[in-house]
Formats: sequence, structure tokens, C-alpha cells
Amino acid sequence: MKIAMIGLRGLGDGMGGIEKAVREISVRMVSEGHNVTCYCKSNYSNEAQFQGVALRNIPTVKGKYLETMLYSIRAIIEASRKDYDVIHIHALASSCLAWIPKFIYSKKVIITVHGLDWQRAKWGFCARQLLKFGEWASAKFTDMTICVSRSLSLYYKMKYSREEICYIPNGCDKSEDKYDAWDEFESQKYFLYLGRLVREKGVHRLIEAYQAAKTDKKLIIAGPDSDPKYSKELHEMAKSNPNIIFTGAVYDQEKIKLLSNAYLFILPSEIEGLPIALLEAGSYGVCSAVSHIPTCDEVIDNKILSSAFSFDPYDSTEIKTVLELADQCPQVVKSLASKLQNHILNEYNWDDISSDTLAAYDRLVNV
Repeated sequence: MKIAMIGLRGLGDGMGGIEKAVREISVRMVSEGHNVTCYCKSNYSNEAQFQGVALRNIPTVKGKYLETMLYSIRAIIEASRKDYDVIHIHALASSCLAWIPKFIYSKKVIITVHGLDWQRAKWGFCARQLLKFGEWASAKFTDMTICVSRSLSLYYKMKYSREEICYIPNGCDKSEDKYDAWDEFESQKYFLYLGRLVREKGVHRLIEAYQAAKTDKKLIIAGPDSDPKYSKELHEMAKSNPNIIFTGAVYDQEKIKLLSNAYLFILPSEIEGLPIALLEAGSYGVCSAVSHIPTCDEVIDNKILSSAFSFDPYDSTEIKTVLELADQCPQVVKSLASKLQNHILNEYNWDDISSDTLAAYDRLVNV
């Protein structure tokens, strides 16, 4: 099949969950003989191909609003005019224009919803309304809607009452690689947050909780300064505590070193689509402490007996209690880590996810 992927910045590591998901399934599809073209943003991508995946770098401008709008218009119109069997759009922003390939060019269109982006704190009123329209469009202007979590899938089925809504999660690799810790960070002697530094990730409450907790473990905060104003606020909160360390963005082996040697991975997010960082931490056998929100609950299999610590993301006192409990109970940490690792490696595998996505394409193309 000839497949177009739209709605990403590029295929490089560290750009975000959408880019990670598209990269993993695209490379696998190409290895099976399919022709995949990813439409990227020119200010993030300048290569012509990535491991056999063709890259079409769409010129756009840098900016909070115009960047995605111009990219989406150009990418969707260009892809619609070509002979792709499937146009696969990712996320709500680009979904607003799904009617162009669907109704004007009679293309087979699939949209993957990675999260309800209109809930994110950074958007103002107008942008939030546009993203809500993108949500509606992702159910109405498509042949199939894929949701990356069961809770998202349930939300769509209840709200839009469509049969063409399916659940295909994000994943992680079954990697045996495990590197020694960074020289300055002793293995099993630090808590780790890994992700973008934006307000809805709740890092400010994590810092507040850590400052009040009784522990000798360090707190490492790794991730890009996606919101410079918020990042400055975090650094100001932590400046008096030398045990709170900001590493900036980490990639490849550096990221694996941090993840695989952490004592506890912490995700205090208020909202998530399906957190790939949590999947990756669990796959390395690292115990996790996560927000008690639906998309995290389903990853940690929180039904009868959880496989990770869980807390109210809006309550820094509860986060503090979890940090101290984990610090004082290494055997519990080890037991939870083993259970989470088994669950994640069985349920969230990129090979299976790529196969399931191709099966969805087949159902559409062969109708």
C-alpha cells in the first residue's frame, strides 16, 4: 500500500509521543514492503528519508498558531492530490481538515487521536474551540478513528456512537539494552521525571512535594523547555535545592541510561493520551508513580491490585507521601516494578501495533 502520515513535526527522537508512534509504525510498515511518506514540518526535519520512510518536509512558519495551521493545509492538500491508498492523520489539529481528502478527493482517511488536546492549559479560547472542532471532525470526517487508550475509545464511542472507532495503543520496544548510569547519578539513587516541561505535566507540584519529602534521593527532571515561562518558574522553585537537577532534553542512550537506572519514575500529569515515557520506564523494569487518571490507570492495570504507585495529581501532599513510601519500601518498589514490566511487555508492543494498524488499512482499502 501507499500510505501518507500527516500531523507530526518530524521523525527524530525526542520530539514527542506522536512522532515516536509514527516513527515506530512507519519503519515497520516499510520493512514489510509498504510505501510510507511522512509529511513533516520543515523547521524540524530536513532529511529526505528515514530508514526507508520517505519524508516530505512542508515549509511553514515558527509560531504557536500559524505553524500547525499552514503545515496542515499544505500537507493535506498535497497528499490528497496524490495516489495514496490511505491518508493517516494524527492528532486533532490536522483533523480539522480531514474533510478535504475524504469528501473532495474520495480518499480513505484514518485519524488517530493521541489525546484531547483542547484540554491542555496552553491554549486560549479560540484555539480550544478549534481543537474541539478537530475532535468532532476526527469522528465525522474519517473512515475510521483510532484511539490510543481504552478510555479515549470509550469516550468516543459514548459521545459519537460510531462503530468505526477502534483501540490501538502506543507501545514500547522489547529491548534488552541497559546502560550504566550517568557518572554523576548513582544507579537507584534518584527519582526521575522524563517529559516536556509544560504546566499540565504537573512538575511544579512534584517539586513542591519533593521539597517537603524526607528522602536522600535526588530528583532528576529531564525534558525539553517546551514552555520557557513555565520552565523558568520551575528553575526558580528548585534553585535552593542542589538535589533537584534539570538535565534538559535527553535522547537515545542518554535517555535509556536515565530510565533504566532510576529508582522511581514519576509522572504527575493532569492529562495524558497514552504516556509513552511510562511504557518505556516500565519496560526497563523501573517502578513508577503516576497520576490517578484514566489513561495512566489502564497502563498500570489498576483494577484489583495495581502494578505502580498512584496519586491525585492535584495534591502535592499525596505525591510527597508516595515519594516517602517508595523510598522506605524497596521490596515493594521491586515487586511493583516486576509486575508492571510483565504487563507492559505483553500488552504494548510496537510490532503488534504496526500489524494492527496495517490490518485496519486493509479493512478500508478492500471494502
